[in-house]
Amino acid sequence: MFLECLICGDIASGYNYECITCCSCKVFFHRNHDNKALDHPVYNEKENELEFINQGDTFTC
Repeated sequence: MFLECLICGDIASGYNYECITCCSCKVFFHRNHDNKALDHPVYNEKENELEFINQGDTFTC
């Protein structure tokens, strides 16, 4: 019995970044989770303003 990656559906390699992932998704999240230098603008409709969020904070399982 194989576990399935919750991101892409491939065969999972284990529990990484708080979810079950395959090797490819693990590497993707590793590279992007540790890259906290980039901020990206996001429009907040409720506040009617532009906010900047950290790219590392946008990737979740």
